[in-house]
Amino acid sequence: MKMTTPEGNDLLDVESVDVEDGRLVIRGIIMGHMPMVSVMTAAEMRAGFKLLSVRKILGLIALLFRR
Repeated sequence: MKMTTPEGNDLLDVESVDVEDGRLVIRGIIMGHMPMVSVMTAAEMRAGFKLLSVRKILGLIALLFRR
Protein backbone atom coordinates (compact mmCIF):
# COMPACT_ATOMS: atom_id res chain seq x y z
CA MET A 1 0.00 0.00 0.00
CA LYS A 2 1.35 3.41 -0.92
CA MET A 3 0.67 6.75 0.70
CA THR A 4 1.50 9.86 -1.29
CA THR A 5 1.62 13.61 -0.78
CA PRO A 6 -1.04 15.79 -2.45
CA GLU A 7 1.56 16.48 -5.18
CA GLY A 8 1.84 12.74 -5.93
CA ASN A 9 5.27 12.11 -4.36
CA ASP A 10 5.80 8.82 -2.50
CA LEU A 11 5.61 9.34 1.23
CA LEU A 12 5.23 5.84 2.65
CA ASP A 13 5.23 2.38 1.09
CA VAL A 14 3.75 -0.07 3.62
CA GLU A 15 5.24 -3.54 3.17
CA SER A 16 3.55 -5.41 6.01
CA VAL A 17 1.18 -5.05 8.96
CA ASP A 18 1.53 -7.63 11.73
CA VAL A 19 0.51 -8.19 15.34
CA GLU A 20 3.48 -8.94 17.60
CA ASP A 21 3.42 -9.07 21.40
CA GLY A 22 -0.02 -7.46 21.51
CA ARG A 23 1.04 -4.47 19.38
CA LEU A 24 0.38 -3.52 15.77
CA VAL A 25 3.68 -3.43 13.84
CA ILE A 26 3.83 -1.63 10.49
CA ARG A 27 6.93 -2.09 8.33
CA GLY A 28 7.64 0.01 5.29
CA ILE A 29 9.85 2.47 3.46
CA ILE A 30 9.61 6.24 3.96
CA MET A 31 10.19 8.58 1.02
CA GLY A 32 11.43 5.71 -1.14
CA HIS A 33 14.68 5.17 0.76
CA MET A 34 14.49 4.87 4.55
CA PRO A 35 13.19 1.62 6.07
CA MET A 36 10.98 2.11 9.11
CA VAL A 37 9.12 0.10 11.71
CA SER A 38 6.16 1.70 13.48
CA VAL A 39 4.58 0.19 16.59
CA MET A 40 1.09 0.97 17.92
CA THR A 41 -0.20 -0.17 21.29
CA ALA A 42 -3.85 -0.85 22.08
CA ALA A 43 -4.14 2.50 23.88
CA GLU A 44 -2.78 4.35 20.84
CA MET A 45 -5.22 2.53 18.54
CA ARG A 46 -8.15 3.45 20.81
CA ALA A 47 -7.02 7.08 20.68
CA GLY A 48 -6.90 6.83 16.87
CA PHE A 49 -10.45 5.50 16.69
CA LYS A 50 -11.63 8.58 18.58
CA LEU A 51 -10.60 10.62 15.52
CA LEU A 52 -13.20 8.79 13.41
CA SER A 53 -16.84 9.83 13.30
CA VAL A 54 -19.69 7.78 11.83
CA ARG A 55 -19.62 10.01 8.75
CA LYS A 56 -15.88 9.42 8.25
CA ILE A 57 -16.27 5.66 8.66
CA LEU A 58 -19.06 5.58 6.06
CA GLY A 59 -16.88 7.68 3.75
CA LEU A 60 -13.99 5.22 4.13
CA ILE A 61 -16.29 2.32 3.29
CA ALA A 62 -17.55 4.18 0.22
CA LEU A 63 -13.93 4.69 -0.94
CA LEU A 64 -13.53 0.93 -1.19
CA PHE A 65 -16.10 0.79 -3.99
CA ARG A 66 -14.78 3.69 -6.08
CA ARG A 67 -12.42 3.25 -9.01
